[in-house]
Amino acid sequence: MARSPQTLSVDDRRTVASWAADVAEYVLAIYEDAVPGDARVRDVIEQARAFADGDLEVGDAVGRRGGDAGSAAREAPTPAAKAAAYAAEQAGAVAHMGAHALGAAGYAAKAMRLDGR
Repeated sequence: MARSPQTLSVDDRRTVASWAADVAEYVLAIYEDAVPGDARVRDVIEQARAFADGDLEVGDAVGRRGGDAGSAAREAPTPAAKAAAYAAEQAGAVAHMGAHALGAAGYAAKAMRLDGR
């Protein structure tokens, strides 16, 4: 089976994961203001950074904590907080597929719009 031209190498996914983590972190306060003391979303962003820095291999990063951010999003009390949590979930999924970085950007933009920032 031929490799898709859209498939990123692991090194490229590490680069994109760093950017996606930055994007998700930009809206992290929206989530943390709505749900003080819940570290799940921050933890997923830190996982994305660990993958980007080479401290986690793909197999260790994929699915490790991404579900935590998804659960946090579903439980979030406001639409803006939900979107911010989904931005982190998508950033954490970049280890699996680089295109998730676009999801991180989209959800971050949505969180900012909904929050009025």
